[in-house]
Amino acid sequence: FKEKLLPCLENLGPCMIIMDNARYHNSYGSDTPKPNDKKAVYVEKLIKLGIHANLSMKRVDLETMFLEWKKVNKPPVDVAAESRKHIIVRLPPYHSDFNAIELLWAFVKRNIANNYKEGRTIEILLGELKSAFNKAQAYPGLVDRIIQHTINICKKFVSELDDESTSDDQINYTGEENGEVEEALAEFRNLNFENEDESDCNENNEDS
Repeated sequence: FKEKLLPCLENLGPCMIIMDNARYHNSYGSDTPKPNDKKAVYVEKLIKLGIHANLSMKRVDLETMFLEWKKVNKPPVDVAAESRKHIIVRLPPYHSDFNAIELLWAFVKRNIANNYKEGRTIEILLGELKSAFNKAQAYPGLVDRIIQHTINICKKFVSELDDESTSDDQINYTGEENGEVEEALAEFRNLNFENEDESDCNENNEDS
């Protein structure tokens, strides 16, 4: 993120970086306590953060202390992005269809699969990967249609969230961390999407 992505954005001005909610996008380091970790892991992390903690404390209290710290401290990727005047938007969990890059990857993977030959090496695969991305750039209007298609999906979803007739149990999401999901959905509802004319993004776009 710091060594590859951010340097590529240097000449573009402030950017919006869209991420899914994968855990590694929200990580506070490899030593970040996990839900089932023992007390010692929480104590070690809290002490590193300069927070008083010891093994005589209850595990639930240690976990609460760490969660309270997270509420007021952003993940390192956010700090790095904001230091360069970029902002990060995380998509709601379990909604990969809101991520335009997924359609681009589908186009790239389809092209690579179609060119498969027995004996393919990593070097050949890397060359085919670059070729597929170049083909995507050269494909007339492909990226624009992918972006507009994603915008239309997002606008429809936000409209359904705002529909008073839509109850909580009608919203299609799953997962154990429902509080985290609801928080992301609330943040997503506040995003503004471009009010462009909708177009048929599936037309002549079978490869995506």
